[in-house]
Amino acid sequence: MSSVGTILVKCVCFFAVGWVSVRLFNTCTFILSNVCTRIARAVRNRKVLREIRGKWAIVTGATDGIGLGIAKELAKQQVNLILVSRSEEKLKNVQKELRDKVKVEITVFDFTEDADFAKLLGKHKEKEVALLVNNVAINSHRPLMYMEHTEKEEKDILTVNIINTLKITREYMGWEKSPKNKRYVLVVGSMLGMFPTAYQQMYSGTKAFLQIWTESVNMEMKENYHVEMLMTGLVCSKLSGARTPGLFTPTSEYYGKCCVHSFGLTRVTYPFFPHDLLAFGSTLISRTLLACVFKYINKVLRKRKQMKDKQRTEEEKGEKGEKEEKGKKKEKEEKEEKEEGKKQEKKNK
Repeated sequence: MSSVGTILVKCVCFFAVGWVSVRLFNTCTFILSNVCTRIARAVRNRKVLREIRGKWAIVTGATDGIGLGIAKELAKQQVNLILVSRSEEKLKNVQKELRDKVKVEITVFDFTEDADFAKLLGKHKEKEVALLVNNVAINSHRPLMYMEHTEKEEKDILTVNIINTLKITREYMGWEKSPKNKRYVLVVGSMLGMFPTAYQQMYSGTKAFLQIWTESVNMEMKENYHVEMLMTGLVCSKLSGARTPGLFTPTSEYYGKCCVHSFGLTRVTYPFFPHDLLAFGSTLISRTLLACVFKYINKVLRKRKQMKDKQRTEEEKGEKGEKEEKGKKKEKEEKEEKEEGKKQEKKNK
């Protein structure tokens, strides 16, 4: 029995040492390849930014968050801008802020609507547009189970995140199928598209589609167009709901700067290094376990949001009740004043 136990212990130790050795090898390989890739990427990116300086870039969802950060950094790099968003007021504010640095033109469009980009962007066709940034995206107002989505919410997410993203890319690439100089298409992705994400299934599903689509189109069109996904983790923005920046959560402005200084070499890029570390860490964990962890996190967030919504509804009801009560009280006072006035008139007569 003791010999059997000894053999088992040796087997366990052997597999443990083997597992640790493989992980150490993977870690060393990751560090080496990451360092080499980042050096090559930096060199290539400088060349690309020199090439597109003075030319034009289209940026969607450019009035908030990552899109605004990208637009500001492109302006610093002397790239003229065509900004597309649904709020004319916000677009004009951004235009006013950046027009001292570069030329800025705006196009008002709500990406939840059916698009005719030939009509919307036709006036820019003759410009030398070297870059398209597909940044615009939406998510549900809080983590939801699939069957809790309304048909309109489902349609809007698919229209914004996939359909109109593909349409604007098709229109842009259709302007010149074999351009003299290489052109660039960037798609802002999400790490949520890397694994099953309960309660965020619509958003993560659209991002998973975009990753495969981006890589596939790049392989087809790489001679004339470089199509690249900017893989994104948590960033302080209106879409994510994150407000406090941290080690793994950059501000949208800083993240936009990282995006502009990262593209041009690979099909998928992690512009923010800590997000790259998180992605590597996720490979060390079982995909099922990772999915369970995110399910728990989203479940907690969902519950908190439900409580906040409930509290807000109760407060609104309370305010409405107070207004109604005040209205009734005012009516009663007015009625009493009228009756008092009538009594006074009778006395005077």
